[in-house]
Amino acid sequence: MLKIRITLVLIFLCSISTFAQKSLNDYKYVIVPIKYEFQKSEYSYRINSLTKFLFEKEGFTVIMSDDSYPVDYSTNHCLALTAKLNNKSGILMTKLYYDLVDCNNNIIFSTNLAKTNEKDFERAYNIAIRKTFEDIIAQNYKYEPKETTAEVTTVAAVVTTPKVETTQTKVEPKVKNNNIPKKEAVVVVTPIAVKKVDTNVLYAQEITNGYQLVDSTPKVVYIALKTSVKDVYMIKGMNGTIQKINGIWVAEYYEGDALIQKELNIKLME
Repeated sequence: MLKIRITLVLIFLCSISTFAQKSLNDYKYVIVPIKYEFQKSEYSYRINSLTKFLFEKEGFTVIMSDDSYPVDYSTNHCLALTAKLNNKSGILMTKLYYDLVDCNNNIIFSTNLAKTNEKDFERAYNIAIRKTFEDIIAQNYKYEPKETTAEVTTVAAVVTTPKVETTQTKVEPKVKNNNIPKKEAVVVVTPIAVKKVDTNVLYAQEITNGYQLVDSTPKVVYIALKTSVKDVYMIKGMNGTIQKINGIWVAEYYEGDALIQKELNIKLME
């Protein structure tokens, strides 16, 4: 009996572990930075453009870090992974690999380290990046939206008990219920943003994890907290973000069921 219980516990734990694993298929977008830490300038050696091209070739929807963001991503950054290219190159050899990182900075997937001794930098980066993508190609990515409710698999044990004679009881046959209501299709409606412009100047004062934006009163209007994506900040205490879109700072948040997009006039305090 003890062995049966131990076996059931192990099976149950294994099923939980499998259920909790993350897959690339859980993510709708990939964020590609326009400048990695080791690059001296944006899009140098065409690394970033090549990364975008290769992800799109495998079926991913790519957002460059300076693009305007889709509405669903603006309100839920956990729909995306960020592609971080790690450079471990030495004097004689180029060595690169990718980490795909979620909104909580957890590494969901890493490629193998790709190496080349090609001397020309642009050609070396091109060769190494294409080698790393062999691991991503092998994942056969296809976005699978998460269901609103999770199905839980239970494990049951069949226990054999001695046969006991009992008085015969008439059992009524089960009647199949054909009137079970069918599941209704869920219609997802993309909210239309209400656009506003705030002409008041907000002064950005640097704090530990971002900035506090104050008006001329001075009064703290927003507290903008840093995220893993450049020029994107979470608004503390609100369901929304502040981000730079085409050179303009925009606050995006909900007022009740209405999605608000408000242009902000932000000046950084020296």
